Amino acid sequence: MEKVRAMKHSGLIRILEKQLEIHTKLYDLAIKKVDIVKKGKIEALNELMKEEQKLISAIQMMENEREKELGRLYPAEEKLPTISQCIQMADQEEGPILQHVYEQLLTTLQKMKQQNELNQQLIENSLQFVNFSLQLLRPRPESLTYNRNMGKPTLQDGDAPSLFNSEA
Repeated sequence: MEKVRAMKHSGLIRILEKQLEIHTKLYDLAIKKVDIVKKGKIEALNELMKEEQKLISAIQMMENEREKELGRLYPAEEKLPTISQCIQMADQEEGPILQHVYEQLLTTLQKMKQQNELNQQLIENSLQFVNFSLQLLRPRPESLTYNRNMGKPTLQDGDAPSLFNSEA
């Protein structure tokens, strides 16, 4: 009977796969955000942001688990190894698996970064439009430059404007 060998990095692989899953969900939300911002759906944006916060918390938890797992795998190391270093230290069976998951994670993170930059620009443009619209609705302040009527007396209480132009 052949003995099944336990994979040393199986816990790390599982954690990275979970991180990939969470980051993919976060990326999907970033894609949804474009349509929500374009349509100005504030309530939907608030709900989406709550979902994002939950996923970010899950990412932080998985990152803590990853650090614990690295500490368990490499207790003699003074500094926790990077995933690239783990790939180099892994055997021929686990190395390619780690490499594949790591590359998928990096690709997803890069796509998410680009999408978030696009979303940030979209939100800034929307904010500029809102500010511009507000400027159009506000009454304009009196001009501080000279005009021809500056020296003329204004109407006193009880005076009514004349129907005839006496200067004509």
